[in-house]
Amino acid sequence: MKDAKQSRLYQIQLQGRWGVFLNKSMKAALLLSLVLLNGLCAAELPVSLVGSGPELKYLKTERGDQVCDFSHAGFGGGGVAFPTSNNKKSVGSVTGDASDAIQSAINQVAAMPLVDGVRGVVELSAGTYNCSKTLAIKTSGIILRGAGSAAGGTVIKLTGKPHIAIELAHEVAITDGKESKKKAREAAASEGKSKGSSKPIKITDDYVPSGTCVINIQSASSLKAGDTIEITREATKDWIHFMGMDNLMDAGKLETWMKEDRSISYVRKIKSMKIFESMRQTRSGIGGTHRILE
Repeated sequence: MKDAKQSRLYQIQLQGRWGVFLNKSMKAALLLSLVLLNGLCAAELPVSLVGSGPELKYLKTERGDQVCDFSHAGFGGGGVAFPTSNNKKSVGSVTGDASDAIQSAINQVAAMPLVDGVRGVVELSAGTYNCSKTLAIKTSGIILRGAGSAAGGTVIKLTGKPHIAIELAHEVAITDGKESKKKAREAAASEGKSKGSSKPIKITDDYVPSGTCVINIQSASSLKAGDTIEITREATKDWIHFMGMDNLMDAGKLETWMKEDRSISYVRKIKSMKIFESMRQTRSGIGGTHRILE
């Protein structure tokens, strides 16, 4: 026999389900970094409520696409109590613009050590806080807490020119190139979020259905169950057209919120892994094609 080659297929199961279409024409990669992002959802897929319980039974299309499972939405994947800490920086009533006072408290908590995923709490007393600047949270483990949303609680009121209320440094949903992704990985690595290799790992599936929680990858030597991974691909022209995002209209004007060849990332946690052994077909010296079995 000649040219007999053995190959391995690594299959990983992800916690929850993620909505994204992938094929080999799209650059798929797994990057070990932490990004805050919920998956996209495929529209107009069937859902069926079966039985008397609250659990939805998701129906699939012929290609395996289904509506995303949103039961994992929320803090810590849902069903997890909010963390707390005795390390606090309190901000009381501020006359005028409160942006700098709140940002100063955030920066002080950011400098505290990370213990069990928490650094400390920025606590805003009851009242209205006028903010003319974006509040930036550049490190994880910071809790921004008010006195509630009911009457007499805490209100952050945006003033001045239109701006983002709170910017999270790790919320990298769409990037314009390698430099942005590099900065995101460096920021994650600086907090110990990225362990092992950050070298991209190819997804071997010809098609990854929307809503699936299982993907096949080329190598899993740097991965294990429980790892947080980032699934990244390029938004190609064909994909943008397929999703109907190249003909969006706003007030009679064409508005495209995504340009071609931007990276879209999805953060997921590995639930389990499997390794499959396979053998390629080979031709024998006497002709004919044979599949070698173990």
